[in-house]
Amino acid sequence: MKAIIKRKLKIISAEGYFIFEKEKKRTDIQDFLNGKEFDDALINKRVKEYLKAIGILKINGELSQKGLKVKETGMMPVREEGKYTIWFTDKDELLKTQILHFKRLAPERMSYEQTSPNIAPLPFHFQAVNYYLSVEKDIPMQEITLKTKQTECYGKLTEREEQLTLEWYWQDLDSSYYIFSGMIDGKAVTREHINAPIDLKKTIQDIFSDWDSELKKLKTAFDNLTDDDEKLAFRKSIRKAVANIGDITFTDVPLIPIDAENAVRWRNWLLMYYLDKKFYNQHDWDMLLREVNDKEGFTPQKSALQELTTDTFKQMLSAENDTHKKSKAFWHLFAADDLNPKEILKKELIAFVEKEL
Repeated sequence: MKAIIKRKLKIISAEGYFIFEKEKKRTDIQDFLNGKEFDDALINKRVKEYLKAIGILKINGELSQKGLKVKETGMMPVREEGKYTIWFTDKDELLKTQILHFKRLAPERMSYEQTSPNIAPLPFHFQAVNYYLSVEKDIPMQEITLKTKQTECYGKLTEREEQLTLEWYWQDLDSSYYIFSGMIDGKAVTREHINAPIDLKKTIQDIFSDWDSELKKLKTAFDNLTDDDEKLAFRKSIRKAVANIGDITFTDVPLIPIDAENAVRWRNWLLMYYLDKKFYNQHDWDMLLREVNDKEGFTPQKSALQELTTDTFKQMLSAENDTHKKSKAFWHLFAADDLNPKEILKKELIAFVEKEL
């Protein structure tokens, strides 16, 4: 199953003093953690003290979880602080209040004399983990952590509002990712895959009330299936409007019958579909019935799918309506008996007896 949401994002900007933490490649630190120490013992000691201070090493000198990651990848958390313009969403249903980009300001642009009358606590509750979206491929996209306390986020809103397009792609229920596009500060945002930290298993239950979380399939009535391919594949494409998020287009949604009655109707339709293609003798019929009843989509309702003889199925079709009696499937089932040598001999014998009487 795949899904995609595409919608517009309103982007606000503000200027203020912030502290960020982001990852930076430090091969020198990575080499040090992998045993390549300096020749000078004093330098080694100071490097270790520094790594303990920033949480790469524990107090006892062992690698922390953060340190293990640096040792393996070379990516090390680095703090930056200063005066920035930030671009962010405000209370978005998916992203909440999240910083998407920032740019350092020259000190003179935020001098105290110029801005002090307008500086105040920013009325936003920013996420801890945010993004730096690459613009014009300046640097790769990065996750950034806002280290400034919420109560200390001082600044001023700018009068600029911008708009980005957000695309959200699902890969089954295992993972999903965002792609942002549009302009920030007059520069094109680089389209990159960004892992979305959203629990899809919970989200899909909120979207579809008939979602079976154990089987990971959508329960549906047979009458909701309008296309033969949907009935054959037990899969359907669905477009659904979700409040505050937008229209979601789902493809290949796995299906199961909503109850036993719908399972029987679905099973019988499949039998009619295959009967329409060719003649079936008793052996062929037995194989077809077994194959249809064993389809994965019928597993939850399999006990409702009783075994059927050709005679029983003929009676069911005859009792339902005249349309079935005139269908190719109906006559393919009857003709198979008519062409059966045993049935021909039986009919000839009956005819002979009746004639003699």
